[in-house]
Amino acid sequence: MTSRALLIGALLLAGTASTLGQGTDSSSSQPYLVEYIGAKGSGTAGSILQNLEQNSDSWFTADNIQPYFILAFAREDDNAVGSGNFVPHWDSSITPADIASFKTSFTNVKFLVSLGGATLTSGANYVWQPQSGDCSSWIAAAAQSVSALISEYHLDGIDIDFENFESGDSSFPTCIAGLINSLQSQGSTEVSIAPFPSIESQYAALYKAASSGICFVNFQAYAQPAPTGISGYESLYNSVLNNPYPSSKLLLGVQTSQAPSDITSIFQDLYSNSLINGAFFFEADDSAPSYSAENSIMQSLASSS
Repeated sequence: MTSRALLIGALLLAGTASTLGQGTDSSSSQPYLVEYIGAKGSGTAGSILQNLEQNSDSWFTADNIQPYFILAFAREDDNAVGSGNFVPHWDSSITPADIASFKTSFTNVKFLVSLGGATLTSGANYVWQPQSGDCSSWIAAAAQSVSALISEYHLDGIDIDFENFESGDSSFPTCIAGLINSLQSQGSTEVSIAPFPSIESQYAALYKAASSGICFVNFQAYAQPAPTGISGYESLYNSVLNNPYPSSKLLLGVQTSQAPSDITSIFQDLYSNSLINGAFFFEADDSAPSYSAENSIMQSLASSS
């Protein structure tokens, strides 16, 4: 980045931190249960969502939780990486009408869209790299495209899941904090972030810049490599607790295709020891139709309330 770009970035980051710091802590007193959906592109996610809507006894119907679905993913097209123009790359069988209907049936459920993901359509890594060299142009373009998605798909906010960074990049916290500030200045926009250990420094800097605007943290415990047993999970979550994430916002990450057989016991231990405030699951295509991990963790929350 040029010295001018770095100066602009520093000013944007300072202004964003000041603005977001004036807000209230958006963390929930209820535990979060969060399900990603649509990442597989199998053409079945729409029917999965429609079938869930007909199920009045699923994990998201419990009274003592705050449930979310996250559309995975919206990203810039392969030939426009860094443009800020986010378009749907989740399973196209999920329609705006599906989401509107679901939210009418279950008024407690919220929907976000995840920006990022690990790979492009080509299979290459999706690397964070704003084209313009400074944040201001990227923020303006991203705010416009993401606002349009939120409106069209009846969404409540965004999730941030960029996973690949160029060595030495320092623009990510500034640009994303600026996007959060821009969206939230237009109205109520909920935000989650999805870090994992090897990229934790990028997300820790983002959280410090925009903490009051971030509702919860989907910590990808399974990303590299997954901990082993309860003690391994305790060690991992203790390492990030209040460094910088508070337990009220920190969630257990569950990869549903490879969930440990003792995942419910792991969740109960972390939750009872105030290390987490819920769980997220990646993702619905792999869980359907049984949703065994989701329902088991929901039932453990019900028994502990």
